[in-house]
Amino acid sequence: MCSDRLRDEELLAILLRTGYEGRNVLEISQKIIRRFSVEKLVELDLEFLTSIKGVGRAKAAGLIAGFELAKRGLNQGMGIAASITSPVDAVGLLADIKDRRKEHFVALFLNARNQVICREDVSVGSLNASLVHPREVFAPAVGSAAASVRCWITLLWGQSAF
Repeated sequence: MCSDRLRDEELLAILLRTGYEGRNVLEISQKIIRRFSVEKLVELDLEFLTSIKGVGRAKAAGLIAGFELAKRGLNQGMGIAASITSPVDAVGLLADIKDRRKEHFVALFLNARNQVICREDVSVGSLNASLVHPREVFAPAVGSAAASVRCWITLLWGQSAF
């Protein structure tokens, strides 16, 4: 599942992890999102976050750390994803599968500017085979509104793309 399809309160609920007696985590995150815009939420300090019922020091520290990491990531690339125009451009995104002993079929879903909007690990096969039905590739592509799809299969003797 692609995290860009989750609503803001669902993403916040994942970061908060738990609620408190009488309130589940999604209810707490919905209340917080209604009270603060996402832009304001990332600027709140530890003291203010801990004043919100259901957000203790540990959760507040985790939120602040996550927000800071996201800010640093955006500052690194200015929020602009690299374009994928050839298999060489995708090597960094697929480094985790390059030395696997089984075939992996991975699809990268791109927007109209050939920027990655989602990665889907479609299939893990055997030593030299990987079964993939087209619907397993195209259903998530349609769901993420991809303009194009690039797929890679890792093989024991190298990497191929189509």
